[in-house]
Amino acid sequence: MFEDDSDVALIDRVGAATRAESVAIAGRLAAIGALDTLRERELVDSILWRTDPFEEVCAEVSAAMRISRGRAGTQVHHARVLRDKLPQVAARFAVGDIDYRVVRMIIARTGIVDPAVWAGLDAELAGRAHRWMRFSERQLRDRIDQWVAKLDPNGERVPPDLTEERFVQIE
Repeated sequence: MFEDDSDVALIDRVGAATRAESVAIAGRLAAIGALDTLRERELVDSILWRTDPFEEVCAEVSAAMRISRGRAGTQVHHARVLRDKLPQVAARFAVGDIDYRVVRMIIARTGIVDPAVWAGLDAELAGRAHRWMRFSERQLRDRIDQWVAKLDPNGERVPPDLTEERFVQIE
């Protein structure tokens, strides 16, 4: 299949395929977000709700992607966050500048940020995330956490101190 290609051509194909993969995943999440918006509008007009819009979209996505309802719920959640809170990050994702690994980490680490700082955080992360592609999981997490702490100190995820939970009493 690739016997006649030079090493340069093969490396270019790897890069192009990686960007295309990011573009495709971003397109899927954008379509899920649009479906979610459509279902929310439909259910607002309905007097008797059949179900929650999130659950309805999860069921449809689950069937379309042939995945479990739980995995579909994660897809819908990611689509909502990109649509509503991180549109600039979504735009970088849509052109293939960042991959799904970076997007997932951004979503996970910014979940408890104050709504007042979302726009600024989105701009800062979108402007820098493309340089973080080569980072390890820990480095990526730490870099995102630095920006969260800078813009919203209360939004930083702090692991519990396990020593605080220990108690021994001897009688």
